[in-house]
Amino acid sequence: MKPAKSPPESVSDYEAVRHPFRHAGIGRLFQFAGVCICFFGLASIFGGNQDDALDLMLIGLAAVAGGYYAWLRGSRISSVSAEELLDSDSRAPIVFIRSFGDEEQSFRLKTLSGMIRRYFVDSAFQQRYFQAGASFWRPMLQQQFKWLFNQIGPYVAIGRPGEKIPATGAARLYVSDSDWKKVVGDFFGKARLIIVHPGKTPGLRWEINEIIRLGVPEKILFILPELEDDYLAFSAWVNSELPEKMPETMPSARFIAFDPDWKPYPLGGYKMLLDTLLPYLNRNGVSKKDFSLLYRFVFNSWLGALLVSVVVLLLLFVLGVVLVS
Repeated sequence: MKPAKSPPESVSDYEAVRHPFRHAGIGRLFQFAGVCICFFGLASIFGGNQDDALDLMLIGLAAVAGGYYAWLRGSRISSVSAEELLDSDSRAPIVFIRSFGDEEQSFRLKTLSGMIRRYFVDSAFQQRYFQAGASFWRPMLQQQFKWLFNQIGPYVAIGRPGEKIPATGAARLYVSDSDWKKVVGDFFGKARLIIVHPGKTPGLRWEINEIIRLGVPEKILFILPELEDDYLAFSAWVNSELPEKMPETMPSARFIAFDPDWKPYPLGGYKMLLDTLLPYLNRNGVSKKDFSLLYRFVFNSWLGALLVSVVVLLLLFVLGVVLVS
């Protein structure tokens, strides 16, 4: 039997594959255009005359949605690669794993519109997201995770093969089919935290089984599926691997973590995202003081979030009026 290969010293030692399009300048141009479109949209909503109020409101809402989409696309195009992030940040990585197919679907307009409709008609669904301070739209949740986890280490993931631009959130590393298990195993061995969005693909099942084999329950955070049927399907197979079973019914919480004995515990309560995850972070040696004052004020304070939102909306409105006039 041949001896197993030792993992490469750095991600650059793996076989090179085709990377998606990235360009800082073009990405920032998209973001700037998105902000300008939002300016116009808000000005149309609030700055029009009363006779055309309904038409202008519809135009404005469409412009705001389009502007946000342009900004989000720009943030994807201008994102740094995992190689660049890991080279510039020597701290232990925070690793994100998920099903590639589920991630691709989450960017579709049909998926977003369905989530928005469900948010307004399903009170239980609404409660799960509101109480965790987490976006119900997966791409935006990943942006929240990026802002959160990059405070304590490089937030990284394996990139989906063939994607034209990187997804939101974790910095992507693109590797060949022959290397991905070695790369993931290397990441898991070095990881400070491991974030899991459950799915159905064999590759994701292998990754979760590998985490379980490593025996580091405190590092694991499950982002629970949006639908109860998906949760039950996931818990049915993962319970056969876990030392302790997941809850039989879908928890009202958005996240589940594990204690040192593999006992799962939900993370919820009407809090901002950092406070929601704090028990999990504390078990891994991370305290609230490890996050910058700016992050804690803007992203972990209802008052800060409100003040920032009001200021941004006022700026968007004023600049939008200037553009329209």
